[in-house]
Amino acid sequence: MSKKKEERHLKIRQILMDHQEMKVSALAQMLQVTPETMRKDLDELENQNLIVREHGSAFLKSAISQLPAKIRSQEFPDEKRRITMRAIREIQNGNIIFLDDSSTIMNGLQMLRSKKDLTIVTTNLLIGMECTQLGFEVVLLGGKINPGNYNTYGALCHDDLSRFTFDLALLGTTGIKGSDSYMLNTLEEVSFHREVVKHSRKVLMLMHQEKMNETGNYPFLSFSEIPVLITNPLSKEDRNILKEVPKIIEV
Repeated sequence: MSKKKEERHLKIRQILMDHQEMKVSALAQMLQVTPETMRKDLDELENQNLIVREHGSAFLKSAISQLPAKIRSQEFPDEKRRITMRAIREIQNGNIIFLDDSSTIMNGLQMLRSKKDLTIVTTNLLIGMECTQLGFEVVLLGGKINPGNYNTYGALCHDDLSRFTFDLALLGTTGIKGSDSYMLNTLEEVSFHREVVKHSRKVLMLMHQEKMNETGNYPFLSFSEIPVLITNPLSKEDRNILKEVPKIIEV
């Protein structure tokens, strides 16, 4: 199998982890391949007993039995860890922090060991468990649990969120290709993350350079609305695309 196809198969599984079920046509559009190519990819994944296809849609064979964080973290773990390490330098002992479920953030959680007396607020069960093991006070925002990515969601999340003011929020994005905004995949995510920003004194966007070539379904916030982006080294062309970002830190 070619490296390009292998990467595409991994991305298909990542998408299905987040959405549980997707139309074949929508997957082809998201990954910018022809429907024929996508059908061949899905045939191969189905033959490997990883997905199931039904009525023009695809879904994981058993989404709840696989840890999405482990799948998403397979790509560029060292680079993602450096990005999170740089963000952690902005955290002060005693802070109240919101942590998004970005794979970049998940890769660097162990680096929080250098901090003390943090309160970690998140919607992700995996992040919550790891931060508990690190000895921090953890608040898991309430709501329904998405078995595909172990996130809570819904009206209860919004209600719980309204009770907090965060010293710092660390956020991620599904991609920015073809947009002047950070993108997310669902309207629910967009609404929730905008509220997180409103309740935060400081916000950092953590984004691996791979997201320059990926996208999402809905704009979250424009580049100018989040003051700091932390990413790995960018090309001149990438910096030009991101010229509206107030401050870019490359690590």
